[in-house]
Amino acid sequence: MPKTKELVKKKFQLAVVTLDLKFGKQITDEARKRGIEAKLYESLDRVPLSTDAVVVRRNEYDEVLSEKMFVANLQSSPRSIVDKAIETGYRKKKVAKATVVIDPGKKTGAAYFADDILLRTETYFSNEPLIDDVAEFFSNHPEAQQLVLVGEGAPDFRQTLIEQLVEKIPGLSTENIITVPERNSSKLAGGKDEIAATIISWTRRKQKRI
Repeated sequence: MPKTKELVKKKFQLAVVTLDLKFGKQITDEARKRGIEAKLYESLDRVPLSTDAVVVRRNEYDEVLSEKMFVANLQSSPRSIVDKAIETGYRKKKVAKATVVIDPGKKTGAAYFADDILLRTETYFSNEPLIDDVAEFFSNHPEAQQLVLVGEGAPDFRQTLIEQLVEKIPGLSTENIITVPERNSSKLAGGKDEIAATIISWTRRKQKRI
């Protein structure tokens, strides 16, 4: 069973190099929400060698000077930029499988994976922001296999969510959606490493489809 890479345990270090303090704060704030050690620098030569990934802003740096470096578009959300920076830090040049694990209910938990890398967990109190985030996540991984794993519990919430996901996300169909036992998706939404590894292994097996 594969081990899921968990950022807090690894002490992932992110540097943001920019003269745009507003942009820098948005990225470092998003990273720190995930337990990542994130620092802002004015120039690349100040970044410690131990740093896992470096985010720079397009128009300030247009050339990739290191395999640790990610050039961010200003149109991208801080959430997407930090996702891509983490993938860069793990030298994940191409993601084969983009997976979102959802525990539906009045308070919905979700975990976002790039292959075996747990990028983040989120909590939602309505479906609209969740659907927007899933759509954005998949749009950032257009060449990856896109999967949604949904907990079997809360059937009314689950069915409504599935219908909305298929309706509102281009290219997503019920073939991309798999139901899994709720006890596992619930623990995953809480960020448990062992359950995350189990969920990842399940994506390689034939599961009950919607």
